[in-house]
Amino acid sequence: MPATAYLRRHPRTGIYWFRRAVPAALRTAIGRCEIVRSLKTRDRREARRLALVHAVEAENLLARAKGGEALAQPSSISPAVPDLAALIEAAVRRAFNIPNPSPEPASDGLRLNEAFERYDSERRLRPQARIEFLAAIRRFREVVGDDRPVAAITKADVRAYKEALMAMPKRMTAKEREMPLPRLLAGLDGNGVERVSLTTVRKTMGMLQTVLGWCAKNGYLEGNPAAGLKPTQAENGKLRRLPYDGEDLKTIFSSPLYTGCTSESRRWALGRLVIRDACFWLPRLGLHTGCRLEELGQLTLADVKEEDGIAFLDINDLAEGQSLKTKGSRRRVPLHPKVIEAGFLVHVAALRKRGETRVFPDLLRDPRGKTTAAWSKWWGRYTAKIGIIDPRKVFHSFRHAFKDACRAAGIEEAIHDALTGHVAPHVGRSYGKGYSLSVLAEAVGKLEFEERGKRIDCLGNEE
Repeated sequence: MPATAYLRRHPRTGIYWFRRAVPAALRTAIGRCEIVRSLKTRDRREARRLALVHAVEAENLLARAKGGEALAQPSSISPAVPDLAALIEAAVRRAFNIPNPSPEPASDGLRLNEAFERYDSERRLRPQARIEFLAAIRRFREVVGDDRPVAAITKADVRAYKEALMAMPKRMTAKEREMPLPRLLAGLDGNGVERVSLTTVRKTMGMLQTVLGWCAKNGYLEGNPAAGLKPTQAENGKLRRLPYDGEDLKTIFSSPLYTGCTSESRRWALGRLVIRDACFWLPRLGLHTGCRLEELGQLTLADVKEEDGIAFLDINDLAEGQSLKTKGSRRRVPLHPKVIEAGFLVHVAALRKRGETRVFPDLLRDPRGKTTAAWSKWWGRYTAKIGIIDPRKVFHSFRHAFKDACRAAGIEEAIHDALTGHVAPHVGRSYGKGYSLSVLAEAVGKLEFEERGKRIDCLGNEE
């Protein structure tokens, strides 16, 4: 059932609530008939995003109760009679060398789910990251068979988890994603199934390792049982992103998106229509600022500022729904003269006059809170249609091209790190307020992008 099915709006206050009924068979274990959470927002779009987070947590809670964990006050609960599903899971455990759940130790101790909640209370993960961590922990519980105390987790458990993850299919239906991992593996069609990438396995195991590492640092474990067990990433196992080179930039900025297309749905087809929306502005901003796609897509009009005659983007996470990759991502990025010349500030002024609040109001957040996820896929389709088919070249390639241009212009590394929000490798760089806006603007003004030795602007014109 979709998370939106659990949304309820209070008739008097307009505040959205998450309400999920607890199955009758689990009410004794959980100690309630319904899981209720106030989402503390009147915005339906934001409520839908928050409902997804609470839906994952609710499923997590129900799964723990199904596993026999008493989440309410102790009561006399008879153990479940093994059913066909349990027998299948037992067979899969034998086939994939997944150990049976270990007996509970005498001392209860901190359990993995609770450990994650404590870790999250310190880190305050973004909603999407929280969902991913919860999914990784749920998969681990499915493999080892319970939400055991962290002190009882062994390297053998983590190895079994790794082997199970590496056996997972690359593509799954929504129903398959909800299935317990051993049962999912039981239904695979031999070797004909394409498996997940090592990158995915490493990322998932990295989340478990992070939580267990937190436990070790805080004295709940003597060591991290997941340390050193992530599969080795082969050199050619991951496609390394490449920068857009001069020929790519010429292709992009002289394509119908900028010279004229036939319609909004056929941007790649040559015509007379130039639509100045997110599709038009994001590529040129990506090239001339080096910003990440989501940083640009979530910009508000208040983030486009001017100080001492210098127009700049204030990259921050102050507005509702905004998020940044790291704390070091907060920064000010002066606008390149070519972006201003192309009319970006005129575009912003028009939006303000219309009463808009965001720079790209046509981009809608998905249930995970991402503003540019759908647009990123569109960009991949568009570049393929205009002839850029190398899978290593994506929107992030603009960021790589920006860094290359900084090096070619002789800009000090510390300055272009400040422009792109890369964390300083030296402690000394973290002291003081950083570079002034005038110094950053001077650096940005030096940037030039070339195509076969010729300078081009962000409209694809040779100079």
